[in-house]
Amino acid sequence: MKRLLSALVLIAVLMTACFVGAMPAAAAEINYDDFDIYDGILVEYLGPGGDVVIPSKDADGNPVTEIDSKAFYDNDDITSVVIPEGIEKIGSSAFEFCDYLESATLPYSLEKCGISIFRMCPAITKMVVPANLKDVPQDFCAGCNSLTEIVISYGVETIGVYSFCNMKNLERIVFSETVKEIYGLALANNTSEKTEVVICNPMCELGYMNGYRNSGLGSSNTGKEFRSPFASPDHKKTSWTFIVPEGSTVAKDLEAYDNPNYRIRTADKSYFDELPENQSTFGVQSADDVERPDDNKGDDNTDDDNNNNNNNNNNNNNSSLDLTKILIIVGAIFGGIILLIVIIVVVVIILKNNKKKKKAAAKAARRAAKKAAEEAPVEEAPAEEAPTEDAE
Repeated sequence: MKRLLSALVLIAVLMTACFVGAMPAAAAEINYDDFDIYDGILVEYLGPGGDVVIPSKDADGNPVTEIDSKAFYDNDDITSVVIPEGIEKIGSSAFEFCDYLESATLPYSLEKCGISIFRMCPAITKMVVPANLKDVPQDFCAGCNSLTEIVISYGVETIGVYSFCNMKNLERIVFSETVKEIYGLALANNTSEKTEVVICNPMCELGYMNGYRNSGLGSSNTGKEFRSPFASPDHKKTSWTFIVPEGSTVAKDLEAYDNPNYRIRTADKSYFDELPENQSTFGVQSADDVERPDDNKGDDNTDDDNNNNNNNNNNNNNSSLDLTKILIIVGAIFGGIILLIVIIVVVVIILKNNKKKKKAAAKAARRAAKKAAEEAPVEEAPAEEAPTEDAE
């Protein structure tokens, strides 16, 4: 009996633990004391560090839409950060000088960034720029020496000056088909000996400085300032491979940079249709998920499509949160039912045992009484005296 009860309790505990363990990590309670949030803006992070998930809403349920400048600046305690859907803007230097930040997940909703967002974060290894961030700002990931792979999502249009410069281990960077311009010095001073650069847009312009001023820059006859996006003091020592579409103007521009170690490879459309191969792995929309622009549509229609995409993403997030709540409630109800069943079974078993014990006790009492009655001595009745004659 004890074994049966132990088994029932163990089953209830295990099943409840399975449901609790199956709950998504997002269901964990957020400690809002870790975040200084004011009027929809995350002003400063105050928490202990480690793996940080920024809340999509404040303690009152109001949406968080912006991360303020230097909100995580020079924080040596955070190791990863997940920025939720709904964040539309990140201020300058928000994560600059975070020495132990290894990964950062950016949302599709992100539309605008200040300069130097992840500058000098030497532990980051991969970066995916989401589709709605049309313009990658200056010094976006400058000085991230552990960064090995960068994917520029379909939808991004310009790559800013010094955005991915001063790195040592960059192995691969993919510029999607929508990238129209890679500004001068965008990847300057990258000393990795071997880097693969994939440029999907055959008409992508290289080297325009976008009004950026620096000493020693030359000027073209058009008045625009140009500088190679890939230039560095030792750039002729690096063996970079550029993969560009067949018949593109990009190949001619690269040849003009006069680096004998640059290898320029052309590829047909089928190669680029499969790129970038790992965008969706990092939680942003891939080229297949983003509606490609139609030349026949006006700007208004394009804006409407972008707004619809944002609304759909927000609705999906709300659906995910609702599903999480439902799973938690169902798990709690199921666990409670299992425990209630166990309690009822235990009570029934105890009542049956008590009833059996009472019957056994009554039976034993009857047997004892019967035995006692059988063993008791029998008393003989006294003999009656015969009447005498005198009495008559």
